Order: sequence, then C-alpha cells, then structure tokens
Amino acid sequence: MVKETNPGVWELAQKTEAPHAADHGYRTIGDIMLGLQSIHRRFLPRDVAVSRYTREMFCLMEGRHVHPSTLYPGGVGTVPTVQLFTDYLTRLMRYANS
Repeated sequence: MVKETNPGVWELAQKTEAPHAADHGYRTIGDIMLGLQSIHRRFLPRDVAVSRYTREMFCLMEGRHVHPSTLYPGGVGTVPTVQLFTDYLTRLMRYANS
C-alpha cells in the first residue's frame, strides 16, 4: 500500500538497511514493510499463535474472553488454584520467549 500511496517513502524504505538484520532476517526497511502486509503472511502464523495463548491466559483468570475486555475491581473471575497459576505461568513464559 505504501508503494502506491507514497512512492518516495517506498523508494527510501527499499534503500534503507534494517537495524539488527541478522536477528530478524529482513535486509531493508522495505522488506520489513512487506513482511507486515497480511497478503505476504510472513508474520501471521506467529502472531496468531501469540494471540491465542494470550487469550488463553485471559480466559484462565477471567473464565472467558469478553469484548470489550474488562476486569473485576479487586479480583478475578475464577477461583485461584495452584493448577491455574501453573497453566498461566506456562503460557506467560511461552509469551516471554516468543
């Protein structure tokens, strides 16, 4: 979309080296921009996975995921147990390491 709406920005992005390219694998800013477009779907599988287990974390504490997300003042929607906190911590560590 940037290519069509802002050709000057697109040209500059194609020429600008991406910081930390060795870490993420995208050589230029333009490559990153392409990767973020849903049509290319380079980030999508990872993003969907992260979204899933963060929703699971919310559901563990609240019982379900509501829209808009709300919290109860002074508490949570489920009974806290050791198993609940273990399940939550497992997902939290997966999120922190993604």
